[in-house]
Amino acid sequence: VHHLYVRIKRYAAAVLIILLAGGLGYFLFNNSGQQHNKRTANNSQANNIVPLNTGKAVLILGNGREIVLDSAGKGLLAQQAGAIIYQPANGQIAYRESDSLLAKKLLPEHHTLRTPKGGEYEIVLPDGTAVWLNAASSITFPTAFTGNVRNVSVTGEVYFEVAKNAAMPFKVKVDDATIEVLGTHFNISAYTDDPVVKTTLLEGAVRVVTGHASTLLKPGQQAQFINGGSTIKLITTADTEEAVAWKNGSFNFKNQDIGIVMNQIGRWYNMEIVYEGKKPEGLILGIMSRRTDLATVLTSLELTSGIHFEIKNSTVPGEAGKIIVKQ
Repeated sequence: VHHLYVRIKRYAAAVLIILLAGGLGYFLFNNSGQQHNKRTANNSQANNIVPLNTGKAVLILGNGREIVLDSAGKGLLAQQAGAIIYQPANGQIAYRESDSLLAKKLLPEHHTLRTPKGGEYEIVLPDGTAVWLNAASSITFPTAFTGNVRNVSVTGEVYFEVAKNAAMPFKVKVDDATIEVLGTHFNISAYTDDPVVKTTLLEGAVRVVTGHASTLLKPGQQAQFINGGSTIKLITTADTEEAVAWKNGSFNFKNQDIGIVMNQIGRWYNMEIVYEGKKPEGLILGIMSRRTDLATVLTSLELTSGIHFEIKNSTVPGEAGKIIVKQ
């Protein structure tokens, strides 16, 4: 990130700013009750841990066949239920309608695109809607949109640029909630280990419905609710840059709880987060490239907050390691 302007209010607590060499980013920590123990991070095991799965995903077809997309290469991937599936570039797949008359008569099937921890992927749905998936996320969709509505369902974090079609509204199912749109740009963050589901609108209009509650979002607003809850909290001046930072290659925290910060780090570097004793209290404010190695991220957090981290790598290939968070 080359340009960043942050207005920092006065804090009663001491705040330490870490400026990393090369302009990689910085973190601030705010907690009036915690003392900095000035321990320097010793994360030698984390030096070589980087998000190796970037641009990796699995496509699950209607017949259960799985296609690992990072090794599929460019070109035609499959023809399923009237749809042609192809990979125009690494980190992206696209659907288009088959020209075959026989194929057009086939009933649509439901496919699922799933990213692992450390992975991200882009897909263009059959209607032309562009979708970006963050790490440990998924989207389920039909091979062709028919009827009066375009229905998809998601888990994790997903960014949408919905193709406009006033005659066929676009609906996103997130657990017990539904986001209704016509044509718009918005982000959904619905990880099960985060306390709330967030829908952030960048362009257009969406309606968020959960239980008996609903709210209409305008650009720059965010809806927050608890999974299965019946109330929606409206943030009228949301930080849209923070909401889509992951899509633009950054960690961007705006006074985030340490648990939220560690969840993001764990998903991206394929690490399980374990707290030794009580979870530390305090808020993190900062920005850093998601291409940064794990050791640099943890060292900056440790120097900023005084929290200590211990790394335990897995001896099994592909299995998550552990980050032990200590006071």
